[in-house]
Amino acid sequence: MTSYEFLVLLHIITVIVWLGAGFTMDLLFLRAERTGNPADLGKTGEFQEWLVPRLFIPSGVLTLLSGVLLVFDGPWSFGDVWILIGLVGWVAAWGVGFLVIRPQAEKMKEIVMQHGPMSPEAHRQARLLAVVSRVQLLSLFLVVADMVLRPTSDDPWTLVVLAAILVAASAIGVWTMRKPLREAAPVAESR
Repeated sequence: MTSYEFLVLLHIITVIVWLGAGFTMDLLFLRAERTGNPADLGKTGEFQEWLVPRLFIPSGVLTLLSGVLLVFDGPWSFGDVWILIGLVGWVAAWGVGFLVIRPQAEKMKEIVMQHGPMSPEAHRQARLLAVVSRVQLLSLFLVVADMVLRPTSDDPWTLVVLAAILVAASAIGVWTMRKPLREAAPVAESR
């Protein structure tokens, strides 16, 4: 196995772990939202909080590191459009994670402590976190598509389609945030 092959393998494995964990967490949050049980939502949040430093951050860093090393070891250049898109996507995902999701998750804890998990404020905050994290996850899947398709400036339609998907998802997210909250149904107590 050459160093290049090892780096490709490492890069693919870390992307699978990073995106797979993100996708799984999104499904768990979706399930918790659907049950309407604040305990389910809280437990899912605890899982994610535990996973961030142990799984998300290490796999994200290894994804970037192995990708950068692939450029140095392979026939690629940081001037290649698809590599620039990948780097911008990684920076954007990390920026959203640290500058938006992390502080909003902390705010969510405060809201739940102050107003309760079923309050309109908590629902509004949960919806914001869900929308932002789902758009972030979609953008990472688009980066994977970019890495597979490797568009160039000579292939503008691939770039247009990828950008259109991201813009449409963002617009749907904004539209979702503007919709009025539905009244939360009381959670049935289990015996």
